[in-house]
Amino acid sequence: MPRKKIEWSSQQQDEFLELIATGSSMGQACAAFGVAPATVYRMAIRDAEFQAKLTRARMDQQDAEMDKIIDMADEASTDDWQVVKLRIWARQWRAAKLAPKKYGERKVIAGDEEAPLTVKKIERVVVGD
Repeated sequence: MPRKKIEWSSQQQDEFLELIATGSSMGQACAAFGVAPATVYRMAIRDAEFQAKLTRARMDQQDAEMDKIIDMADEASTDDWQVVKLRIWARQWRAAKLAPKKYGERKVIAGDEEAPLTVKKIERVVVGD
């Protein structure tokens, strides 16, 4: 079966990327345009400019999702708070994976005042035969 190639106008590309940037998942955006996610990923591989725009849209997508989290938490009720908690966790997890520098766990290797980390120079001395 031949692979489907996307022939989008600049406006269609922008509309697709806007869906992604405003929080739609790749699956949702692809369904709106009647294409499979794999087709979009192949297009990104072939077109460096589209790939850069898609990468930017995915970063913006995580910002949009983080903005929605506050509303989700505020709208949770005593009946659905556990479902909302799961949805929030899933969005946080995805943001951490797709935008780790911004939303990932920051790992700092440091000592404390009583036991600071120090760097020691270790020299190797070889005694001859």
